[in-house]
Amino acid sequence: MKKFLTILFAALLAVACSDTDGDYDSYYNWPERNAEWFEQVLNSARQDIAAKGDNSAWRIYRTVLKTNLAQSDTNYVVMMKLGSTHTLSDESPAYTDTVCIAYRGWLMERMDYVGSDNRLKPVKTVFSQTFFGDFDPETAGVMESTVSAFTEGLSTALQYMKSGDEWMVYVPSGLGYGAQENTQIPAYSTLQFFVWVHSWRRTGIPGDM
Repeated sequence: MKKFLTILFAALLAVACSDTDGDYDSYYNWPERNAEWFEQVLNSARQDIAAKGDNSAWRIYRTVLKTNLAQSDTNYVVMMKLGSTHTLSDESPAYTDTVCIAYRGWLMERMDYVGSDNRLKPVKTVFSQTFFGDFDPETAGVMESTVSAFTEGLSTALQYMKSGDEWMVYVPSGLGYGAQENTQIPAYSTLQFFVWVHSWRRTGIPGDM
């Protein structure tokens, strides 16, 4: 995965070198670049799964909602298991269940002029998060919501997680916000999430999580 990110960076830098900070647009060809990035992540996951089988940390799941669509790479979410802090159940939440999670969401890495020296550097925008700094399960803020309240891609991913799980999730734009801009999220953005599932509960069952 590091290899294709390095290649992507080199390509971005090559384009940027011909621009100045006065006319450089770090969001140039944003839809195409985001689609290409997701395809690279998806292919890396497929290769790792093919080589390692069940021992791979990667998983690829088709959206559980767009069941009437033809097979397409944009109907899948890609997930990489990072670890687990605890286990409360071997089951996963359903679409109508309630989850308590900590998360951080990023846009695709891009190059932009930043810093006091105004030099071209890698930038990765955080568009939403429940904690700041490095993740610590003891201090991280969490949010409670029904699985169905999230974007289609993230809600699909949550239905394959268990309490205590930590995952990195990649969502193609079609399962995110698509052509719609959303605050800091430009249209046609591939979304990347770190997600930690603190706990979850079935619909209609009261109690603290």
